[in-house]
Amino acid sequence: FRNKNLRVERYNNTGYQEGAMLAMETATSRHWFDGYDWVIRVNPDVLILEDEWIIKNMLDDGVDGIFANCNEDLFPSCTNNCVNRRINTDFFAVRAAHLGPTSFTNLDHVNGNAENQAKEAFRKLVDQGRDRWIAGTNMHGICRIRGLGVP
Repeated sequence: FRNKNLRVERYNNTGYQEGAMLAMETATSRHWFDGYDWVIRVNPDVLILEDEWIIKNMLDDGVDGIFANCNEDLFPSCTNNCVNRRINTDFFAVRAAHLGPTSFTNLDHVNGNAENQAKEAFRKLVDQGRDRWIAGTNMHGICRIRGLGVP
């Protein structure tokens, strides 16, 4: 992602799940993503070693979100319109047009969990089939992306 805009914000972490949730709540409510085409949310311990597949999907007008599935063991072959999948919040990419000031607030079925929050925030996008899912994330019941086939 050379020559691209990057923004890093630092604030006190309110907790494991709470901090992940607060990051998106704060960013959307403060309009930090306004004016951007895409937003890539990535934890500091996640490395993107190969970006070709991600960029290819970002350039596809039929794609508005790129996700990894926490439940890959249950739904391994779905590549889009994957309504039963659980969005991993260690990494996702989404068109900024889908991130309004209340995108991550007042959502149903969140229960203090960042992955539930992301699933609800992007439900319409996924229901419309404008989602793409990284294959081969090898989560094995733990919501962490790993493996040779992962970009």
